[in-house]
This record gives sequence, structure tokens and C-alpha cells, in this order.
Amino acid sequence: MDIRILGSLEAGSGGHKVDLGLRQARVVLGVLALRAGSAVRTAELADQLWPGGPPPSWEGTVQSHVSRLRRALEPDRRPREPSTRITTHGDAYVLHLDDDEMDARRFENGAAAARAAMAKGEHHRALELFEQALAEWRGPVLADLGDSVSLIPEVGRLEELRTLAGEERCEALLAVGGHRRAVADLEAMVEANPLRERCWELLPVGSVPERPAVGGGSQIPGGPDPAGRGVGHRARPGSALTRGGHPLPRPLTRSRGPECASRGSPGVPGRAAAAGVAAPAREHLRGA
Repeated sequence: MDIRILGSLEAGSGGHKVDLGLRQARVVLGVLALRAGSAVRTAELADQLWPGGPPPSWEGTVQSHVSRLRRALEPDRRPREPSTRITTHGDAYVLHLDDDEMDARRFENGAAAARAAMAKGEHHRALELFEQALAEWRGPVLADLGDSVSLIPEVGRLEELRTLAGEERCEALLAVGGHRRAVADLEAMVEANPLRERCWELLPVGSVPERPAVGGGSQIPGGPDPAGRGVGHRARPGSALTRGGHPLPRPLTRSRGPECASRGSPGVPGRAAAAGVAAPAREHLRGA
């Protein structure tokens, strides 16, 4: 069995695609998959199926969808034989999946293994593992279900982990000398998430030729300050951003602000500044 939620909802078994039926049945499976291994109450499923309030016969409708899913996911199960894939616990259902049976779990486990490799200094191995983990993604979580699942906390958690893994992959790229690839990928990430601090920290502005600054140190043209002091900050000689003419990876820090925005905020550049920094960095690297 293979359940895929990192993109449109898909299910497969034995190399064949499973027909999940109508949209409401797909919503039920999507919610159960997001909480795989945990009990999901029928009332929670009803909230996702009928945001404006369920109809009088909603409980029977939910049961019907679950029965349909059980038949689809366990085609060889004999009549009246209890399901082992979707089990009933009081007024709740649990979807049972092994770690290798769902793309979200493969992604999380792969990213965790990549972080462990980074911690050991195995940067090439870490890069390989990050790229394998990120390859599980085909689009936004449950993209075909849209608003039906968009407010479920697990959706936001997975999207955050995807962005985090993308940043860590760029960190591994920088560690192995893949500056050109890192710049190209970080440009796209900064364009999509201009308030994402880690993207700005990893963008190799240290590769841009420096100009003298008053009071010692150096000034990076158009460079963003990871500490939030704005564009054109002073960089200390020998700092993590400038040592050896290339940026060095620094300990990972989570963004404290919104992940995505189309506007800037005090101390954090927006889209225009992103282009102003990324472009000279890219041109310098091409000439290196």
C-alpha cells in the first residue's frame, strides 16, 4: 500500500492505482492520512465534509464513506472480516500505515537521516538524503482537496518541514561547494518567501565583492542583515558570511515571522531587494 498526500491525494497497491471514489470519500481518507495512527472522531470528519454544518443523516454518510474506503484499500478482505487498515475505536477511526507506506513519513524520516549526516560532517551524504526526501513532494499537501483540509494544523506543519528541508539542502550544497546551484535555488526561495530569515542567511552574499565601509569592516552591496538590521549591513572580516570569499553554513534557526509574504517589513527585504542581492551574487559566481 502506498498513500500519497504530498500533492494530490493518491493511493496505490501492487503497482496499481486505487479508485478512491467521490470527493467526500477522498476528504475522509485525506484527513485520516494526515493523522495516520491516531484516532479521528467522526465529528471531526463531519467538520471537514460540511463546514457549514452537517445534514441530519451525517453519521450514516461518514460510515458509508469509510466502508467504501475499506473495500478500496483492502480488495482481498473477505466479507464480514474486520478491517485492519481502517479500524473503529468508539466514535473514531484510525488509519494504519507503516512508515514506508506514506510519502509524508518517508519524507520526514529521510530529512531526519539527512540532518544526522550533516551533524556528522557527511555533507555529500546529507545532500543526497535531502534531495531524496524532497523528491517525495509533488505539490502542496492534498492539493486537490483545497479548502477542505487547508486549516488542519498538520497541513501547515508538513509545509513548514518542506521549507525547512529546502533550506537545509541549500546549506548542504554550500558545504560541498555547490554555490551556483545554491544561489539559483535560494533566489527562488527568497522570491517565494521574502520574510524567511534562513533563506537570507544562506544566500551567499559573501561572494559579492565588498566595498570599504566607514569604521572598519566591510560593506556588502545590497546585502540583507540576518540579524534584521536591514539591507547594506556591515560584515566583519572573517565572519561566517565572508570567510574565504564564500559563505559558510551556520546553525539552523527557524523563522520567527510569516513564511510567505509579498511585501517587506522593517529590517527584512522584500521581493525587490531579493532580486537586488541575488542577481549580483549570481553574476559574481558565474565569473568565479
